[in-house]
Amino acid sequence: ILNYRNSHETDRLVLEIEAAYQELMSAAKAGLDVHHYATGTGARSHLMQRGTGFWTDIRDSLGGWPINFMGARAVIDFVHMQGFEVLKLRLYGNMEFLIWKPSLKYSAAL
Repeated sequence: ILNYRNSHETDRLVLEIEAAYQELMSAAKAGLDVHHYATGTGARSHLMQRGTGFWTDIRDSLGGWPINFMGARAVIDFVHMQGFEVLKLRLYGNMEFLIWKPSLKYSAAL
């Protein structure tokens, strides 16, 4: 089994192409236009769904920086424990949070 991060450049390229092929086949089976999906054009593109470029995501999935996935509930709980409030949450693609920390000064002004 090849290790992406410790592989020769040619081996990494082969792994990237294999992973891209699998990703594009999944997109095609879902009825997506694979060209638009991979190039980042349109609402159903990889970029819009995942929040990152197609090739960047392929490389990251093979051995980029370590990733720890957290669900929205875990993030919200953590934010609340730090004294912040979640004002807005977007759950598709990469999760996006709009948070703020209420202050006594601001509360007194109301």
